[in-house]
Amino acid sequence: MMTSWKKGRLLKKVFDRRVISRNRGVWAPERPADGSSLPLRFTAPMDRDLRYEIISAYGQVLEQCNSPVQNEAKLPYPKETIRRAIYEEVHENPDNTVRSTLEIAFAQLESFLPSQEYGTLQAFKRAVELAQQTASSGNPVDIIRSLRLLKEIDGEKAVSIGERISRKMRSRLAQIRSTRSSPADAGL
Repeated sequence: MMTSWKKGRLLKKVFDRRVISRNRGVWAPERPADGSSLPLRFTAPMDRDLRYEIISAYGQVLEQCNSPVQNEAKLPYPKETIRRAIYEEVHENPDNTVRSTLEIAFAQLESFLPSQEYGTLQAFKRAVELAQQTASSGNPVDIIRSLRLLKEIDGEKAVSIGERISRKMRSRLAQIRSTRSSPADAGL
């Protein structure tokens, strides 16, 4: 998924000012303070230039990604702000030639994790690499040592985080693709 950002320098095309059209007064749902999924009110759409700035900055971060999961601290704006900018752009320009790239970027926001969860995944990754490295010698003592290492790590928590990311990404992709039917159905 990440290679598509680098391949052919899609970023340049995606965030070219000619692709971002003028604001036509599309209303975007605002998430209620209580966290419920139904929007209670709508906010005025983002200014076209602000949307361009937000999406461009996020695209630059995606270009720098070298792992499928990243620390949320790398994002140039809060997730909700980036999500809203992409949603409004896709909704306002449904026939945009780079729509699929924006849809992927929208879903990929879910792979940016809070520091604690990101740290959990990184620690799990390092422990697995160390266990593999230890066992690669073929020495029975090293193999047993690597099994002990694997037993000690909290793999269930890491797997749970990975599964949640996958579910959320599928859900976000369905959400952004629903803008083809009705903007009110998306419920950001």
